[in-house]
Amino acid sequence: MLTDVPGLFSKALAGIHENNKELLRRQVKSPGMAFISYENTGSTTMSPSVYTEFCEPYLNDYSDIIHREGKLHLIHACGKFKLFSNLIKRGSFDGVVDIAPSPTGDIELWEAKEGFGNKVVTRGIDCTTFAMATPQEANQKSLRIIVGELLWMSIQENICRVKIDTPL
Repeated sequence: MLTDVPGLFSKALAGIHENNKELLRRQVKSPGMAFISYENTGSTTMSPSVYTEFCEPYLNDYSDIIHREGKLHLIHACGKFKLFSNLIKRGSFDGVVDIAPSPTGDIELWEAKEGFGNKVVTRGIDCTTFAMATPQEANQKSLRIIVGELLWMSIQENICRVKIDTPL
C-alpha cells in the first residue's frame, strides 16, 4: 500500500494515529507509571527512512502525551534494530524493552545501552529459545544470559566507582 497508493497509506496511518493519541490521552490518566508502545520496529520490516517518516514522529507524539502526565514512555523492540541505534537515541521516549539476542534480534544489552544514549534498556530472551530448545537447553541459555548481564552490570558499577583521576 505504501508504494501502490502512498497518499491513501499516509491518510489511513494519520487517522489511526489520531485515534491512538485520543486513546492514550485517556489511558495515561490511569495510575500506571510507565507506558509501553508495542510495535514492530526493525530492519527486517522497514528501512531507517520508513522508520523516520512513519514511526519516529508518532512515537514522539506518544511520548509528549505521556510525559505531560509525568510518566515514562518505553518502546518494545525485540527484532533486528542495531541499524536504528542513532534513530532510537534521538527519540523522545525514555527507553527500550525486550531487546532480544540472535536469531530474533541483533543487538546485545550492552550494545544497546552504548548505542541508545541515556535510554533505559531491558532485555528479553529470544522466543526461539523456548520454542526450539529442550527444557535443559532453555535453562542453560537463560542462565548464561542472566549471569552475563549480571557480570556486565557489575563491571559498569565498578567503572562508575573509579574516580576520574585514579592512576591506572
